[in-house]
Amino acid sequence: MMLFNLVFLLWCWAGTTSTLPGNAPEIIESLRGIPKGWTQRDAPPQTDMLVLRLAMDQPMLADFHQLVNDLSTPDYPLYGKHLTKREVDDILQPSSEVSDGIVAWLKNAGVAADFIKLSGHWITFRLNVGTAEALLDTKFYNFHKGDVTVIRTLQDSVLSILRNKIETIQPTIRFGSPRAQAEWMMDNSDDSSPLQINPSVGIYQMDPFDPPANALRMGHIELVSINKGVVSFQVSTSAEANLDVQYAAALTGGTPLVYFSTGGRAPMNSNADQPSAANGTNEPYLDQLHFLLGLNDSLLPSVLSTSYAEDEETVPYSYAVQVCNLFAQVGARGVSVIFASGDTGVGSGCQSNDGKNTLRFSPSFPASCPWVTAVGGTYSLNPELAAAFTSGGFSNYSPQPTWQTDTMKDYFNQLGDKNEGYYNIWGRGYPDASAQAVRYLIWNQGGPEYVYGTSCAAPTFAAIINNLNNIRMTQGKTKLGFLNPWLYVQGNQGFTDITVGASRGCSGVDMFTGQPAGKIKEASWEAIAGWDPVTGWGTPNYAKLKTMVAKF
Repeated sequence: MMLFNLVFLLWCWAGTTSTLPGNAPEIIESLRGIPKGWTQRDAPPQTDMLVLRLAMDQPMLADFHQLVNDLSTPDYPLYGKHLTKREVDDILQPSSEVSDGIVAWLKNAGVAADFIKLSGHWITFRLNVGTAEALLDTKFYNFHKGDVTVIRTLQDSVLSILRNKIETIQPTIRFGSPRAQAEWMMDNSDDSSPLQINPSVGIYQMDPFDPPANALRMGHIELVSINKGVVSFQVSTSAEANLDVQYAAALTGGTPLVYFSTGGRAPMNSNADQPSAANGTNEPYLDQLHFLLGLNDSLLPSVLSTSYAEDEETVPYSYAVQVCNLFAQVGARGVSVIFASGDTGVGSGCQSNDGKNTLRFSPSFPASCPWVTAVGGTYSLNPELAAAFTSGGFSNYSPQPTWQTDTMKDYFNQLGDKNEGYYNIWGRGYPDASAQAVRYLIWNQGGPEYVYGTSCAAPTFAAIINNLNNIRMTQGKTKLGFLNPWLYVQGNQGFTDITVGASRGCSGVDMFTGQPAGKIKEASWEAIAGWDPVTGWGTPNYAKLKTMVAKF
């Protein structure tokens, strides 16, 4: 039996690698070069500690994805029957032969058994740099960008007999530069049209919330630290957190809020259970998702809103696929996952990073993942316009999901040959919806500030979904959970279509570094009737939506 042979070979591997079949290293992941903005420095000490996560192959993944769609499509028999943690784990758990074989491989390489932890189809393990280099047939270096230093490599390998059993090992080639999708309005002198809570309630026809006179000014907000994440009090980063919690609290009428702060680089721990901050081996998306999926069902949030994005092509494909699949698991358990679509329009760099520098639009991640609901930005009223900075387009990683097929046919029939060759016609289209994203008034660093960006739109949209969930829960119905199948089949009827405005980008100058970048003449996505890659289905009309969600 092949699986038995796999385990047997790995247990016998120590000391006999030169004679066993299937022991040649085979590349599992690689980069063509050092990512833009990063500089390679010296090699770290061989004794520095790393924490790595290994994703095993999931034979039932396609069936699981279909199940999640069935759970999320109204009028389907399984709609709303969200899965428990145990049910998700049981479906996706690899065979014991595979997991035992990989654990044997790690132990034989010198990874201590106490430092190996299995969770579903993931194995987390701690080892020093020297052991990691031997295990993965690679060489690690310190890489520097700004004030961040991380230990990474440009290529890693595993035994050829294991290649089809392992999807990714991270963070090895994963550098990452997620950006908050909110910016300050530089001119605060003109406050003739600030978007405050009362106007926001009016825009989307939300029910006003009138707290009693003795109520606290803001609902209870719980801080949950993941991987030693903290609340930032720095001027450059505190606006993002204040924006999210202030608008979410104000628009949800007292719903308990949890602020998850995920550390990307853990501080030094005296027992070496975590890598040092200088090593920077911890990556926020994986840390956050593993934490959430490890929670008991009763502790999971009903809505999760995140306002960070990065260029999709800068994320290693294997890593992006695994993160996206984890979002599917979160959705299967009844959580609506909301992401800001990004603030780079059709793109900023607009060149492929495969060494060919091909001109093309630059989709953003995780918004391009089909298992999240991506929210774009609008501004103004009568008419409400598409914001030029809103990121949107079509994924180069994730194929078009079935619930988007008819919508994409209609869109491309209207689009014609515009932008042909600059995007992937078969990719997942985003954003899925939009909300106001300009001139949000917040309190930050002891005073008022205006901010803009899809970071404003995401928590606003998430608050609306929370309130719709509350309506359903009071009627004994289930949470909305993964939104997209409902949104594309029925929910879009409760949105205001945005048909004026367009996104921009690909100007020839990178908006973050100021360096030369790809230039595409008249690069844009226009807001048109129906779905479009600027505003999705448009902005929510709460009065319509609350009637709709009570009927299924």
